[in-house]
Amino acid sequence: MAQQPRLCAIRMPRPRRGSETPPCNRGTIPSLFFRAFRVRRGLIPPVPDEADPPRKLYGFKEREFKRDNAPGGAAAPSAKDLARLAGPVARTTPEKTGPKAGDPNDVYSVLEQNRRAERQHNLDAVEIRAIKSRRRRDYFLLLVGGNVFIVGIVALLGPNIVTVMFGLGGVVIFSTGLTWIMWQVMGRY
Repeated sequence: MAQQPRLCAIRMPRPRRGSETPPCNRGTIPSLFFRAFRVRRGLIPPVPDEADPPRKLYGFKEREFKRDNAPGGAAAPSAKDLARLAGPVARTTPEKTGPKAGDPNDVYSVLEQNRRAERQHNLDAVEIRAIKSRRRRDYFLLLVGGNVFIVGIVALLGPNIVTVMFGLGGVVIFSTGLTWIMWQVMGRY
């Protein structure tokens, strides 16, 4: 007699003789597998197959469409007919108007008066001065002060591998965070 191939690599405990599947395994995949295995060996009588119910066919019902423009009726209007029916062209934007003579609220004349007054009092000259960055000074003060503080705590606790690694991590995180905040998040001041 040829040996049958193993169908499942999972090793499950065998149920006792004369008992059904244990209650904890009912409905699980291994229990269904072992039931089929026992049916094949003749330990349990097979369950007769029930006839499948007839298959239901689903579909769309036929539709009828009412045709509005039935052939043989009046001819479709042309583009010229539609334009004639629409009426004359209506302007959607107002026409451009220039400044009225002697208008005291004309923007261009008011700005020209302001320019003339600036030139008379020599206020139109702009002096460009280099402004020292306080942000750079504050950045380096905080960077050096914060890192010295972290290294000082490591020195006070005693240099061993744990304190040195935590100190190094603190220096890296503090320096990166400070750089990001000072140069990316904050504006110039």
